[in-house]
Amino acid sequence: MTSPFGRISVKSNRLVLVEGEDERNLLTKMLAEWNIQGIQTIPVGGKDNFRAGLEQVMESARATETGLLAIGVLRDADEYPDRAFQSVAGSVRSQGLNTPSSHSVVAQGQPSTGIFILPDGTNPGAIEDLCWRSVEDTATAQCCSNYLACLEVSNALLSPNVGKTLVHAYLASQQDPSARVGEGALQGCWPLDHPAFEPLKDFLHHLATI
Repeated sequence: MTSPFGRISVKSNRLVLVEGEDERNLLTKMLAEWNIQGIQTIPVGGKDNFRAGLEQVMESARATETGLLAIGVLRDADEYPDRAFQSVAGSVRSQGLNTPSSHSVVAQGQPSTGIFILPDGTNPGAIEDLCWRSVEDTATAQCCSNYLACLEVSNALLSPNVGKTLVHAYLASQQDPSARVGEGALQGCWPLDHPAFEPLKDFLHHLATI
């Protein structure tokens, strides 16, 4: 089985699997901003494809004789953080890899493995919610919140996902109004030195140095 992005090719001994191309854009910017080197980011084409993605990763690593040191997985919590973690943990376990005990923990092994459930392993949400936390105190974000409040009063807010709606309203105010989260990151929309990103930064740094 191949990824929707084609056959996965392992080019590094430290990997992070993400849901899609926009998440890869975001992570690329984060790794550069945080000076974390040596990690290859691999999109698997959606939250339901981590098992197939991990299978391809292990096949490619064996074929190229790449000695993997660390594999991380980033996945949105959506409505149920615990279920998201257990789903990814099952995919890790299916490849005979050591499974981390909880969110953001890295299990020692060959390779070591870690799972980070966005935004924080505890609350429902997604990568958009984490990015929102980094700007929610700004004047622009307040305008976005007021906009959604106005829609709610008018019974005109049809989106079931307030977090993503807020982020896209925020991005619509930036230089490229059609940008997605990762594209916005490449344009400097998110202050990546904000404390909201510290747990994810620490997780990625651990994978890069273990």
